[in-house]
Amino acid sequence: MSDQDIAQNLKSIQQKIETTAKSAGRDPEEITLVAVSKTKPVNDIYEAMTAGQLHFGENRMKELEDKMLEIETPDVVWHFIGNLQTNKIKYIADRVNWIHSVEKAKYLKEIEKRAGNENRVVNALIQVNISDEKQKGGCKPEDLASILESAKDYKHVQVRGLMGMATFVDDPEA
Repeated sequence: MSDQDIAQNLKSIQQKIETTAKSAGRDPEEITLVAVSKTKPVNDIYEAMTAGQLHFGENRMKELEDKMLEIETPDVVWHFIGNLQTNKIKYIADRVNWIHSVEKAKYLKEIEKRAGNENRVVNALIQVNISDEKQKGGCKPEDLASILESAKDYKHVQVRGLMGMATFVDDPEA
């Protein structure tokens, strides 16, 4: 993809976000676009950064680590958007700013421990399985309250919201 295409695509997406937010009575400034950079070359990420995009999401730990080593700037906000497992937390909790796929209280506890060891704060989204599809991750809606309660006194992991994957439909506007 050319540099111009990336900048133009980002501009188009931001305009759609602005239009949609305003039509819903929301402030577009409250919405953060996370560009999913998985499988994309570092040059594309640099082009997106030049166009003003600073939030990037990766779902594979190794690819995330490689890109973070190559793109060493405090301006980039890294989001881990992949399937979370306890053994992965020790590798990402001291590196990323956001983890989008927390579905268990034990994951929050481990993030708290690992981030605490580095004296940093990691933002987390609790993944809720809103579609009740077995192949999609996330906690059951009825387990959400106890997961949130488990983190209420944590200082190094901050639950900032929820993440869910909707059921695929032919007409998303219906």
